Amino acid sequence: VLVNNAGVGGIARLAEPTADGDDLTYRTNFVGHFLLTAQLFTLLARGAPARVVCLSSVTHRSGVTDWAAYRRFVAGRSTYSTSKLAMAGFAAELTRRYQDRYGITGIAVNPGAVCSDIWFRGQQSPWLAAVMRFVFRLVFLTSEQGAVTSVSAATDPRWAEAGASGYLAPYWTAGPLAPLLEIHGPFAGAQPCRPLAAVSDVKACRALFEETRRALGERLMLSTSLPS
Repeated sequence: VLVNNAGVGGIARLAEPTADGDDLTYRTNFVGHFLLTAQLFTLLARGAPARVVCLSSVTHRSGVTDWAAYRRFVAGRSTYSTSKLAMAGFAAELTRRYQDRYGITGIAVNPGAVCSDIWFRGQQSPWLAAVMRFVFRLVFLTSEQGAVTSVSAATDPRWAEAGASGYLAPYWTAGPLAPLLEIHGPFAGAQPCRPLAAVSDVKACRALFEETRRALGERLMLSTSLPS
């Protein structure tokens, strides 16, 4: 099992460039996980059946599929949502390419709105941060609750079955109110949820995979060694 969990974000976080001109948030939240998965692919295949859990977010619903453009840094532009859409699309593409041939399944998860330190990285004044922490503790999930979808994706046998949901959320997401409740609803453990339609778009997910592999090779001179 590989859990691609690390990321950066937070309220009012300013866009930052990498040394070579890419967007730091997009590269950290997605490209780094793509590379790590590629570097571990042989071990994952050797240990099949294997799972790759990709931490997404409800904010993936406002992301866009112009992958190459959003990989590049643009001052004042947030790439957080698109990085989380990329994670969900990456999980779907891993399953499409490798589940039958190599026994590797990709599963994307939304941890929910969690009261964690990701919100507080010096973006707010001390008094505002204190107020926000108080409010967040009242209405957001705990860190333990936020880990439920990742742990379930990594261990529950239901999610590795062919045709199983490739996207999990921690809220009650049945019925017509699902998109609204996925933002912040009653905690219900790991629940299958329908992601943005782009996650099921084979063309968009294939483009994400190939563009990222090409960028790693051309810009960072790194070989991903992933099968086609």
